[in-house]
Amino acid sequence: FTKSSVERVESLSKILLKLMKRIITALILVFGLAGVAFAETSIKAEVDKTTLTTDNILNYKLTVTSSEKQIPLPQLPDFKGFRIITQAQSSSINFSRGQAKTVLSFVFILLPVEVGDLVIGAASIKVGSDTYSTDTFKIRVSQGKTLPQAAPDTHSPAPDMPASDLPQYSL
Repeated sequence: FTKSSVERVESLSKILLKLMKRIITALILVFGLAGVAFAETSIKAEVDKTTLTTDNILNYKLTVTSSEKQIPLPQLPDFKGFRIITQAQSSSINFSRGQAKTVLSFVFILLPVEVGDLVIGAASIKVGSDTYSTDTFKIRVSQGKTLPQAAPDTHSPAPDMPASDLPQYSL
């Protein structure tokens, strides 16, 4: 090989290396921005038990996670057959891989006021043009020592339950 052909090969190698660096940088930007462009939203509900008596309480927790900047409040289920003893709400913003996620948490402490197979319906949230929903829960309530008391206002506290019997939560 002559000196000039070696110089040409080296020159072409440098040009190709620069071109590859630009292509790789462009791909990283495209795929990195694609992850930011697609908002992620999820909604999850959970209960601590599916069988209880009228002497027990039920813990219902709803968590909404979204990468949207503004998320609306979810549509809560009807807690028919239960009295809401207390409720709590918290929100936080988490940062991961350069992306912010908002987390809304709702906790409801429920006291059954009916005996039988009760259903807690799905909670849902509409973000943009998409609607997300949770599962429903079938809760079997049997008669305990305490007779269930009808609850005309499902948001009023239970008069017979001392505050010391309520579980303590940290969200």
